[in-house]
Amino acid sequence: MDIKSVYSQGVTFSEYMEAWPQAIKESKDTELGDYVKINYSRSNRWIKRKPWRKMADWQRLPGTGINEEWLILTEYWCGDAAHILPVLEDVAAACGVQPRYILRDEHPNVMDAFLTNGARSIPKLIRLTVDSFEVVDVWGPRPQPAQNAYEQLKQTTSDISMILEEMQKWYNENKGFRVLQEMVVQLKS
Repeated sequence: MDIKSVYSQGVTFSEYMEAWPQAIKESKDTELGDYVKINYSRSNRWIKRKPWRKMADWQRLPGTGINEEWLILTEYWCGDAAHILPVLEDVAAACGVQPRYILRDEHPNVMDAFLTNGARSIPKLIRLTVDSFEVVDVWGPRPQPAQNAYEQLKQTTSDISMILEEMQKWYNENKGFRVLQEMVVQLKS
C-alpha cells in the first residue's frame, strides 16, 4: 500500500463537510441515509460550540511544532466520526497540521491495515512522518472510555439501536473532552 498516494487522494475537512449534503442526497433512500443526515447536524453542532476548548488540556497541546501528516479514515454514516472529527480537526489546526480525510469504504486496503480487534472501526487517525510517510502512531476509533462502554454494551445486548443511543449519550455528556485528553497525551509522547 502506498500511503503517500492515498494521502494525496484525501480531502481537507472543509471539502469533506462541503460534500456532506450531496452524501445526504445520495443516501436518502438507503439503510444508512438517516444516519448520514443526522450526523451532519451533530458535526455542525460541535463545530459551532467547541466545548473542549474550555478545558485546561486545550492549553497543553504542543502547538504548531508538530511536523506530521494526518490521514483520517471516516464515513458520513458513522456516529462516532460525527462527534470526534470536529475535535480532531480543531486539535490539528492548533498544532499546525491539516489532516486529509478518506472514506473507509473507498479504501478497504487502508482500513484493513488499521483494524480494531479485527473490525473496520472508524474514525481512525493515522499519524505519518512528513518526509517518508511512515506511521508514527494510530488513534481511534473512539476514546478509551467510549470504546470500553461500546464493548461492554456489545457483550450485554444485540440491540444496535440501544447501543447507538447509549453511545450518543456518552458523546453528548463528554463533549469531546476525552478525545482532547487522549490527543494531548499522544502528541506529547
